[in-house]
Amino acid sequence: QGLVGVATGLSVLSVEPEQVLAETGYQLRMPPGWQTFRQERFRRDDARPKTLIAAGSFSQKAEAKVVRVPLVTSERDPDGIGGLAIIEYFTNDSPRVSKAQVVDLLQTAFKSQPALFKYADLGEAVEEKRGSRKYLLYQFEASRCEGAQVQGVKGKVCQRGDNGQELPTPLIHHTMLVTTAPEFSLAPKDSPSTAPEVLWILDVSAPSEIWPKLTDAVDTVLKSFGVGTEEELKALRPPPEAV
Repeated sequence: QGLVGVATGLSVLSVEPEQVLAETGYQLRMPPGWQTFRQERFRRDDARPKTLIAAGSFSQKAEAKVVRVPLVTSERDPDGIGGLAIIEYFTNDSPRVSKAQVVDLLQTAFKSQPALFKYADLGEAVEEKRGSRKYLLYQFEASRCEGAQVQGVKGKVCQRGDNGQELPTPLIHHTMLVTTAPEFSLAPKDSPSTAPEVLWILDVSAPSEIWPKLTDAVDTVLKSFGVGTEEELKALRPPPEAV
């Protein structure tokens, strides 16, 4: 399977005017048997989080998606403190923010979902360098209740709201690979250090019960993920004979 995603984040059929193109993008390789479900174009000035690609395997109930999140203020964080802490961690060799604190910041929105039924972190986060950029990998399991959450004799259960029938809440394993990168096209040419930072998230997920069988497929996706300019992405790619 070939790489998907380009430095502009746009498909080869794009006819977007040059002035809206982003200089920073991503790349991702799909394992055999996986397919792209959805791929979105994006502009350099997109201010909201956006899922750029969703791919996976229907038969394995596995999915990989890449989300682009501009680090700006929000209703949850009007002063942008969380974004500043994330930026410090990823852009400094000796940040004042720990890995655990960054994961907690990144997971705040996920943990606050009303439908969240169960949640558990899996192991410690792992930091690695790809090129000059820092990446953080962490894992967790979670399940959702699409009905009413009721406290029963044996603990919390998920039920249909109309007839009380118990609903399944399968655990989903998530492996997240996260980094940040500046969007240089939004900074003055004489002041590239003022370029705004963008958070890039790769989320690979599948039912926990079959996760151990997906090791090779998951490794293919995780190892291929990269963020940067076209030159930076090219440097991350293995030579053709190694693919």
